[in-house]
Amino acid sequence: MKSTKSQFIAEFEPIRGFAALTVALMHSFFVLDPLGSTAMSGAKVVFNGFAAVTLFFVLSGVVLGLALDRYSGSFAARWRQFLILRVFRIYPMIVVVTAAICLYLLVHGPAPHPGATEWFNRYYQEPLSWYRALQNFLLINVSLNPVGWTLMVEMGIAVIFPLLHRVARRGGLLTNLGMLLALIVLAFLADELRALAPGNRLYVQFCELILPHAYKFYLGLLLPGLATQRVLDRIGSHATSYFAAVVVVLIGARTAVPMLGGSATLAIVFETLAAGTLLLPFCTWNSRGFGARLFHSSAIRWLGRISYSFYLWHFIVLYVTATVLFEYWPGPVPGTHPVALSALLASVSIAIAGVASELSYRYIELRYMDMGRKLSRALAAQAISSSFDQRGKSESR
Repeated sequence: MKSTKSQFIAEFEPIRGFAALTVALMHSFFVLDPLGSTAMSGAKVVFNGFAAVTLFFVLSGVVLGLALDRYSGSFAARWRQFLILRVFRIYPMIVVVTAAICLYLLVHGPAPHPGATEWFNRYYQEPLSWYRALQNFLLINVSLNPVGWTLMVEMGIAVIFPLLHRVARRGGLLTNLGMLLALIVLAFLADELRALAPGNRLYVQFCELILPHAYKFYLGLLLPGLATQRVLDRIGSHATSYFAAVVVVLIGARTAVPMLGGSATLAIVFETLAAGTLLLPFCTWNSRGFGARLFHSSAIRWLGRISYSFYLWHFIVLYVTATVLFEYWPGPVPGTHPVALSALLASVSIAIAGVASELSYRYIELRYMDMGRKLSRALAAQAISSSFDQRGKSESR
């Protein structure tokens, strides 16, 4: 399946920003115990951060696939370049945010509160150790920043992604659909496969981080080749109903499918297909008309640019903000106004995380991404030079 010409697609940034914001809003509404509040339950359905994460993974498949299309050189050289760029993209902010969390925990101890949910009170209750901090810095443990589990998936997938890309780009439609179906089957079998060798930590992590999610990235790889002009024209004639139906499935699949007797894994498959359907119109440079006014506003574009830093910062900022609220508003009062106080938590924590994310984007993300590109180019040039030297020696013989 051939992909479309690789170019930067501006709509992807705001979509990623909306997804990160949705996760932050969901977490904000998980802090307080609503005692069965209908409004609170409705807010948790609308702010479906689980669906947003699935959207992240499918979108990563699209973006990383288009990036790999631009790489040159041998397969091994492209694989090495890809991994270098992923490490420099993901790890610097992991280190910065984890260091900030460690500093907070050294100054401020556990802060459980009777008005908070069990979800909130489970975090940061264990004493901080250097070993646990090191594990979090290396992204092999995410107890200090639980949203980091998605980055563990991203790095795990990165190891095999160039191989998935090679299969997707060289395979025809039937081959790719077969591969996608095979990966979905592996996602259903992930728990059973993990039980075959529970003592092998590397194998268990492969079953937990790669098998349940690989098909999401592979679907993203296929989308640019499916976004033909004919498809775009058909979507464009029914754009409003198309996007409305897709969003309903995306945010409602995890609730509706189990109610109809389906498994949780099947619900996530429907969620993934909805995410791919949502992204499909944006997967080619020819899709300029879809959501142009919304996606090209300066505020939305800004949110997209800082989305990675924002995603990492928002949890600890929310935790600290909630802790301050509990200190100055003690007793059971927060439980009597869950929706209003959750909205307040969301507004304050998102604003603070936004400022921190802007600084991180300017002074951390951009610099290390540039360093990664320079290192990657230098290694590629060195490999080319070495290849020429070996060829010259061979010819001289």
